[in-house]
Amino acid sequence: MSAPTPTIGSALIPPAAMKAWRALTEALVDSPPPCAADPEAWFPTDDLGVDLAAYHCGRCRAAAECGAYADAAGERAGVWGGRSRTVPRTDRSAA
Repeated sequence: MSAPTPTIGSALIPPAAMKAWRALTEALVDSPPPCAADPEAWFPTDDLGVDLAAYHCGRCRAAAECGAYADAAGERAGVWGGRSRTVPRTDRSAA
């Protein structure tokens, strides 16, 4: 019987991102990251929110591991590792 796949909230960690996830959790073992206090702030809806999240996120001691996890997991929303990963939606009504 294999070990259960770790989750973030209700989301499964993609198998290809497992190594990066473990490195990230290991980097955070001694203290929580800035995003732990208000996770929604790392999924901002405006440019000021993105700038603030990126600033605080980039100062986190686990920023490199966080960015590596986001890359490995294909994160397409939010601020990870000090930069926005949000992929703009296309305006389908203009087509």
